[in-house]
Amino acid sequence: MGAMALSQAFGMLAAGTAVSDWPTAPWEWAWFAFGMVGNLIFGGRFFLQWIHSERLKESRIPLSFWWLSVIGTVILFIYFCHMRQWVALLGNGPQLIPYIRNLMLIHQKRAEHAKLAAAADDTTILETPDPAVIEPRKP
Repeated sequence: MGAMALSQAFGMLAAGTAVSDWPTAPWEWAWFAFGMVGNLIFGGRFFLQWIHSERLKESRIPLSFWWLSVIGTVILFIYFCHMRQWVALLGNGPQLIPYIRNLMLIHQKRAEHAKLAAAADDTTILETPDPAVIEPRKP
C-alpha cells in the first residue's frame, strides 16, 4: 500500500498536479517571498560559517551565524504560523532556544573579558585566540 501511494505521489508531481499550493493572489506571493527570505537567511548562515572557517583555516562559528539563525528562525516561525504549517513550526521553533543561549553565553564571555580589561587597565585582554567567542575589534 505504501509503495502504491508513493508511486501515485510521484506521478502527480510529474504531471504537475501537485503544485496546488503555489500562491495565486498578490498577498499570497508576499507571504511566499517572506518565507523564502527566511529560508535564504537561515540557509545562508552555513555559507557564512564556511567562509569564516576557510579564512581561519579551521572550523569556527562566527557571532553572525547565531544572529542569522535567530532572524531566519523568527521569520520562518511567523511564516509557518500564518500558513498553519504546524509540523514545520514545531520542527523549527524550538531551535530558538540554543541559538539564543549561545548568544547569551557569548555576551557573558565578552562582559567577563571587559571586566578583566578594565581591572588590568589593558585593552589587549579583549582579544581572544578564539574568534568564535569574541570577534576581534577593529581599530
